[in-house]
Amino acid sequence: MGCSLNGGVAAHLVIEYVAGTLDDGTAGGFEAHLKTCASCRQLLAEQQSVWASLDAWHAIEPSPNFDQRLSERIAQEEQLPWWRRLAWLNLSWRPVLPVAAASALLLIAFFIKQPRFANSSVESTHEPRIEQQVQRALDDMEMLTQIGQDVAVSGDSLPSKI
Repeated sequence: MGCSLNGGVAAHLVIEYVAGTLDDGTAGGFEAHLKTCASCRQLLAEQQSVWASLDAWHAIEPSPNFDQRLSERIAQEEQLPWWRRLAWLNLSWRPVLPVAAASALLLIAFFIKQPRFANSSVESTHEPRIEQQVQRALDDMEMLTQIGQDVAVSGDSLPSKI
């Protein structure tokens, strides 16, 4: 079964309990709650582990002249000409340059290989040829029909080889 306390309230109480900032009455009530609530006990154990790790951690001390060297480096950078400072900023964009170049090449290839639907000269060169072929086929059929009618009227037989 879940905790009777709201999750945020329980977490807040656990943190304050581990930090030792709860007043005696609230701490006693929370300890009584811990006896019946497994999820709060687990949260308490995790929080105590975090606090123990933070207590065991020791920060590395900077070198004794760190502040002085940092101040000198800042002063050197400020005395550089503006174009050198600008060039230094451009170095941070180097990883982006290959991606930008590849994108530009893809765009150029897309525009070169894109079919030209707006170009009506392609359509106009095909349409007359098709119309001409249809017209020739109709003329040929009419001519054959005319030959067939002339042969039928004259009574001659059609030659076997034309």
